[in-house]
Amino acid sequence: MRLGGDMLDVVMAPFSRSSRELEPALEAAHRRGAGVLAIKAVEQGRAADPDAAVAFAASRPFVDCVVLGTLDPDHLAGAARAAEEALQESKP
Repeated sequence: MRLGGDMLDVVMAPFSRSSRELEPALEAAHRRGAGVLAIKAVEQGRAADPDAAVAFAASRPFVDCVVLGTLDPDHLAGAARAAEEALQESKP
């Protein structure tokens, strides 16, 4: 993926169950070797099941990292568990 003639190493974009419009572009970036960072996976705290939302984003083969922000350590711990489980399930 090129932008202004320079190769992109990493792209960061919103991606969640309810916001998948950029999925084709993120898949294309991943195929071209760019790292893909998914943000807003928990829909700015509005996801009905935040852990499932993190697991969904983390399980996508083109997502290299789910970027999360929280002030609540319990939320962070739950999200980390969900991501770890999703990654374990997606391994061959």
